[in-house]
Amino acid sequence: MNNLPIIRSSGWEATDAAAARISYEQIKAVISKRKPEVIIQINDVKAPTQAELRGLYVRELFTLYSMILELMRSGNQWIAMNVHQNYHTRNVDSGVITIEEDEVDILTYHLNPQIFIFPWVDNTLNNPWTPWDWKIPIISDDQDDTNYFYEPDTQRLIVHEGSNPLSICFYGFEPLLIAGLNFFETI
Repeated sequence: MNNLPIIRSSGWEATDAAAARISYEQIKAVISKRKPEVIIQINDVKAPTQAELRGLYVRELFTLYSMILELMRSGNQWIAMNVHQNYHTRNVDSGVITIEEDEVDILTYHLNPQIFIFPWVDNTLNNPWTPWDWKIPIISDDQDDTNYFYEPDTQRLIVHEGSNPLSICFYGFEPLLIAGLNFFETI
């Protein structure tokens, strides 16, 4: 009998440069051929104080991420990709590939959403805040970046452009219901 401890994967596995290039080209093809079936719009919400506004946003963002993870759990071959415009700043991370013709640096992981079963912990005062320490968050925090979550088998795709902080686009998904949230609504 093997007495070695079981080490569970983090859910984020680095990809090689060839796989990253192929996925990037596939993502561009999906976007050029189709329109998103669902767009989640981020609303302007008022709160009595900045702290309450931030707390509300973080709790609702966790709810949104949880909902998206539930949608993603039907597959485990997702590609998570951060595409950074490098015309004025370069990404020097060792896992980054550069595509000169598009002036972008690309950081890519295989994401297995099925292992993200961590409970909700109210860490709204932590800054920066990202659910479950995602290496690439769904909502980009840089205006020069676009974050993609892509499943090659079904060509489902989630896109958030940092230059457009108000919406997240979903390709290949059924309508999403997010009733009860203040910051987010489907359009």
